[in-house]
Amino acid sequence: MMRIRMSLPTAAALSPWIVPATVIVVWQVLCSLAIIPPRILPAPSQVLRTSIDLISSGELPKHLAISFRRAAVGFLIGGTIGFVLGMANGLSRWSAILLDGTIQMIRNIPHLALIPLLILWLGIGEYAKIFLVALGVWSDRAAAPGQPPRRTLWVVGRDPRTGRGIERWRGSRLARP
Repeated sequence: MMRIRMSLPTAAALSPWIVPATVIVVWQVLCSLAIIPPRILPAPSQVLRTSIDLISSGELPKHLAISFRRAAVGFLIGGTIGFVLGMANGLSRWSAILLDGTIQMIRNIPHLALIPLLILWLGIGEYAKIFLVALGVWSDRAAAPGQPPRRTLWVVGRDPRTGRGIERWRGSRLARP
């Protein structure tokens, strides 16, 4: 009996694909044997055929472009708002006192819980979808940038006499030991 040996890098590269490939093969077999009805879960071969049809008709690229635009606009709006609030909280103690608690409360609200309220406020159109993307982005950005300005020393030059770095900590000059 001949034994096939694979090199370690090849085995390591292929091993993450074993479970997904097995799931797809079992799924196809179960659908082919009519154990899983196609109205519940279509076979992978049918999904592939439908994907090819949608790509060739141009419908899928059109809808992907709309989704990408929605995500980009929401990320831009939410990222800008979050970055501005995060930097304000990081650089101003008063801003952190006034806004940080509210930001943390809003962060803990599940986005799915806001969908009925968004439908009432904004309808089912593009604005509600863009708002939901922006909401998912802004709270993380508001929490993240505020931390580094509060805790970081910046090297702004070298002391010519000692060669040590001169650092700036919230306006004060310190010499590195």
